[in-house]
Amino acid sequence: MDNLLKGNETYSKDHVAPPLLRDLLPTLKGALIVTCMDPRVIPEHFGNFGRGEYGVVRNAGGRVAQITREIAFVCGASKTKDVIIIHHDDCGMSNFHNDALRKALAAKGLGDAGTATMDFGEILDLDESIRYDVAELRKSPYMANNVNIHGYALDLMTTGKLREVATSLGEQPKD
Repeated sequence: MDNLLKGNETYSKDHVAPPLLRDLLPTLKGALIVTCMDPRVIPEHFGNFGRGEYGVVRNAGGRVAQITREIAFVCGASKTKDVIIIHHDDCGMSNFHNDALRKALAAKGLGDAGTATMDFGEILDLDESIRYDVAELRKSPYMANNVNIHGYALDLMTTGKLREVATSLGEQPKD
């Protein structure tokens, strides 16, 4: 905690206020990136773009089931044309599966009756998890039909490259 606060002291000395959200949303590049919260997975680095150019939502594994509300908000409040789901190799969700997480919570006295069957978004097969999330997001009643959904795997441990796994193109307006 002390390191974070010291870092914030340094940051705040040169802080320049960003644009207001209402002014920023119309300038986004039309895409929302959904990816993992792993500290090694930094979309601005592997996508070579600056802060504020794209909307970015991060969670454990970059799984869409847990963040449909956030995706719906960004798509509804901006001109988002593409949602880009990115999972990666050596992810915590591929190393710590549902059963192990349930046991870890129980060992710490955490959880409730629903924890025994909770799906934490484990990743047993990287490509399958991406295909599943693309399909699930497409079925969501909160996803606009004209938004394209793309699924990629980030080769974090070897090349740093994105590999396309699945795409669900949105309906295009009729001329």
